[in-house]
Amino acid sequence: MQGFTRFFGAIGALTLGAAQAHAYVLDFQTIDTAGPQYAVGTVFNQGGSVASLSEFTLNEGGTVSNGRARRVFFGPSIPTLNYALTLKNVTLNLALPSGGVGGFSFNTSLPRGFINLSVNGVSTIIDGATIDGLSIGGVTFASTLTGADDPALRSLVTASGVVESFSIGGSGLTVDNFSGSPAPSPGTGLMLIGSAGLGALRRRR
Repeated sequence: MQGFTRFFGAIGALTLGAAQAHAYVLDFQTIDTAGPQYAVGTVFNQGGSVASLSEFTLNEGGTVSNGRARRVFFGPSIPTLNYALTLKNVTLNLALPSGGVGGFSFNTSLPRGFINLSVNGVSTIIDGATIDGLSIGGVTFASTLTGADDPALRSLVTASGVVESFSIGGSGLTVDNFSGSPAPSPGTGLMLIGSAGLGALRRRR
């Protein structure tokens, strides 16, 4: 019985260790890449949250590989400046944690023009105005106006569903505040079983 108890306890401990992951946060305030302009191939790293730039796909066909992103700012004074990233014919690819994230959201300028969007391996080109209510890759997006003076924060986009991969590109789109919490891993249930089993076995002794 004691060996059985130790077995379930070990399962719980191992699963807990495997399930630990970091939230994804990329708000461009403290990126480690010098700027303010960035070409295709640039990699951003902010406290372990990584993203990169790739070519932009045109709505009429073909791709653009010489697009640029620019780190822009808005605010009344240096201590309160909000930094964001404007995408000009370039795509931003987020390197999300293994297993994906939940509670995923980001800010944008008012969507306009065509946007390259890829979610969970499904890619499409949309008119920016249609992102509200869009379902792609098993994820549904909602977009709401915030009333913010900062152009980068005019719209808040939220996702329902687990986002395992995500990229967005535009020809003049400003994005900011990408965030998401680690999605529950398949091992979470096993961890709970291990913990519950341990407690049950102890009560039976």
